[in-house]
Amino acid sequence: MVRILLYASVLIMLFQLSCGMHDRGSYRDDTAGGDTLLPDMHTSRIALDYHGVYEGIMTCASCSGIYTRIELREDDTYLIKRKYLGVEGDNVFYSEGRFTWDDSGGNIFLEGEDVPNKYMVGENQLIHLDSEGLRIRGELEEYYILRKK
Repeated sequence: MVRILLYASVLIMLFQLSCGMHDRGSYRDDTAGGDTLLPDMHTSRIALDYHGVYEGIMTCASCSGIYTRIELREDDTYLIKRKYLGVEGDNVFYSEGRFTWDDSGGNIFLEGEDVPNKYMVGENQLIHLDSEGLRIRGELEEYYILRKK
């Protein structure tokens, strides 16, 4: 019984030590003596297949919604189609440009678009962020998510 408790104590201690080797979003480089923190390489930019077409209906103050289609291309360019729903006349608009990644590797900026022009890249979705780069919460938060087709 004493041996079992001793082994269990050692396993718990090893587990706690191994967890202590990691810092949020980074890991220690053992080849450099363990003193250097390197970034965690599991980012949306590296880990996800983000190229493709995303669609959804976004909120609109003066119409019944904005059908939004964003195509992220492999050459780091984008094409947006916006159609204002419930509006008479010419209500379809296109724009295109380049997108860039932020330092975290989790968000993209659509260059040439009015602020807010930042999207969080998730598994098969783009989440439109507010002008401060934060996720929009509340009753309408589903209307800020574009799904991959």
